[in-house]
Amino acid sequence: MKDLTMLPASISKFTNLKELDLTGSTLYSLPKELIHLKQLEVLNLTGNQLKELPLLVLKLPRLHTLILTGNRLTALPEELPQMISLRTLHLVDNQLKVLPSSLLQATTLTDLQVRGNPIPNLLLSSHELYLSPVYTSLETAMATKEQVYRLQLSGTGEWPAGLGSFPNLQELVLNNRGLSSLPAEIAKLQQLQNLQLLNNQLSSLPKEIGQLTHLKELHLGMNQLQTLPEEIGNLSQLNQLTLSGNRLTFLPASLGQLKELKELNLMENRLTSLPASLGQLSNLERLYAGRNALTSLPTKLSQLTQLKQLKLFGNQISALPSLQGLTSLESLDLQNNVLTKLPEEIGSLSSLKNLQLSGNALAQLPPSIGKLSSLEKLDLTGNALTQLPKEIGELNNLQQLGLYGNSLSSLPAELSKLDNLTSLDAWNNPISSIPAELGKLKKLETFSFQPDKLSPQARDWLRTQLSGTLVKPTF
Repeated sequence: MKDLTMLPASISKFTNLKELDLTGSTLYSLPKELIHLKQLEVLNLTGNQLKELPLLVLKLPRLHTLILTGNRLTALPEELPQMISLRTLHLVDNQLKVLPSSLLQATTLTDLQVRGNPIPNLLLSSHELYLSPVYTSLETAMATKEQVYRLQLSGTGEWPAGLGSFPNLQELVLNNRGLSSLPAEIAKLQQLQNLQLLNNQLSSLPKEIGQLTHLKELHLGMNQLQTLPEEIGNLSQLNQLTLSGNRLTFLPASLGQLKELKELNLMENRLTSLPASLGQLSNLERLYAGRNALTSLPTKLSQLTQLKQLKLFGNQISALPSLQGLTSLESLDLQNNVLTKLPEEIGSLSSLKNLQLSGNALAQLPPSIGKLSSLEKLDLTGNALTQLPKEIGELNNLQQLGLYGNSLSSLPAELSKLDNLTSLDAWNNPISSIPAELGKLKKLETFSFQPDKLSPQARDWLRTQLSGTLVKPTF
């Protein structure tokens, strides 16, 4: 219905109409007869000349999608959030200077888009920010500063002059530029939600970075940072903090103030310890601290009840604190440390699916290992185990068991209870006997071990009992 200047009153006859697309017309108003379209679900008014939204639209009971992009709206009715069916509302590129507070608080709206309006201090949702155009030329962006929400500059050079003059900038990407410092001017970018400075030459951060209180993502990986300012703890909205590949030897206690933080990446630094204040990160879901020089972990780490992934591989950790509170933990990676034993409390990790313990010095496992009822993968490669506890047979969901490179002379009969086991790697162990019960593992697909010490009778038995399993090596 293009080129319409007026919608005819006869539209009221289409009482069963569900979708009405009036994109690209020149409508200045809507007829009152529109109220009779009680079945209408989608109304698209993109690219018209509407200066206000008629209240009659609010009385369409089934309307769930209302598109008003590219009109001349200067205000919205306060009653708009009362449309209980409304889920999608697009107000892009109008002349709105303010949004009703009730609209911003509406819980039923799942897709609200408001960019391109002269609304002071407007913060876009993550979804709408993603939909906004990315400016890759500073010259082009400077010509339309108010419309720039995302800026991504390539090439080398220091901090570009004039960056602080973008009032609505919410995403700034300056990766791979060779930046050696950040100016205090960065504090002017008060609307920033996402700041990416990966692979530069930064050795420090200005304290003014703590003034970016709307920041949700801060990516500083692959720089030369040696310290962090205490002010980083002021970033109260931060969800994701990437610090991997730097030269950090310690972390400020103020990191514990980042209550909204969900992901903290500390990989490949020079940390010898983690601050106890990390235990205050009540929403943290992913903590990556592999390839550092950690020798121990703070006891308050057990307070991270929302933590799902914990990566600590490639450190010098010799003992673990109680992990009893980590009831949401699904993946724990402790490869290549110097652990000699595990705490009995490890059995309390009721959600754990993946436990990586290869390359340590474990001589035994606690019986509580059998309480890990959700465990699907257990890697014990390259330890000093001489036997396995019978409780290992209680791991009903276990699918992969890695025992390569230990000192096991036998396998417990209880392994036969692992009904879901598909892979058993016991290569490079001095195994001299295989329990007859192993033949009960109907889902076992591969079994790797060295048969040198087995008797001819035991080898014959293996061929018969594990006929559906790929035994490596073939003999």
